[in-house]
Amino acid sequence: MLRALVVDDEVVERNGIRFLIDRYQFPLICREAADGEEALEALRQQKADLLITDLKMPFMDGLELAQQAKRLYPDISIVIITGYGEFEHARKAIHIGVNEFLLKPINPEDFRSVMEPLINRLQDAKSQETAGVDGPGQLEMAYLKQVPESRHEIELVLHYIFNHYGEEIGLAEMAAHVYMSSSYLSSVFKREMHIGINGFLKNYRMEKAKELLERTNMKIKDVGCRVGYQNTSYFCKSFRDYFGITPEQYRQRD
Repeated sequence: MLRALVVDDEVVERNGIRFLIDRYQFPLICREAADGEEALEALRQQKADLLITDLKMPFMDGLELAQQAKRLYPDISIVIITGYGEFEHARKAIHIGVNEFLLKPINPEDFRSVMEPLINRLQDAKSQETAGVDGPGQLEMAYLKQVPESRHEIELVLHYIFNHYGEEIGLAEMAAHVYMSSSYLSSVFKREMHIGINGFLKNYRMEKAKELLERTNMKIKDVGCRVGYQNTSYFCKSFRDYFGITPEQYRQRD
């Protein structure tokens, strides 16, 4: 399933979009936001594959939201919904990276004709990116084998990292996941795994980045985003510190 964020300051419009998504059985898990600022905060908390947003909204309009969303997630797909008088203005957003436009009131057939190929492309891209990378592979199994049988909470934390390493997660989120205090989890994790939890997360992200460089043709910046680094320069520095060479050098090695 793909993750979508539907943004419109009118509830009836959001409901209408969700109705069409259900009608055409598009494989989307939808969240909603009532304005651009709320949507941006939702994106910071969890990545979306697809952003469907109205152009004209209070606090932050759709163009500004699209621009901010692209800064967070360069590979996010964006559909802007616009009124007739705003349509030509909205087309100026193409340089931002907006994929499609829909005119209000939304015609169901237009919605389907725009969404079907876009979703197909997203599914194809996700399949290519995750082929042989996600799931309990050799790397994950090696880490799990280090966990003592009596420390089930550590195993739960590892699974949480395996599933969320591409997001902005920290000690507080992981501790809440296993109903432990941050300080206690930090102490137990370091004692059992012989590494601090933040250090483990960084190492795991680097290993997953290496797998992506080996098994996909993703751009370096997209690899960084995929493993939780929105700043490409910082990702490259972290990768070089860990492996001794840059991501580009690693990909070009013999």
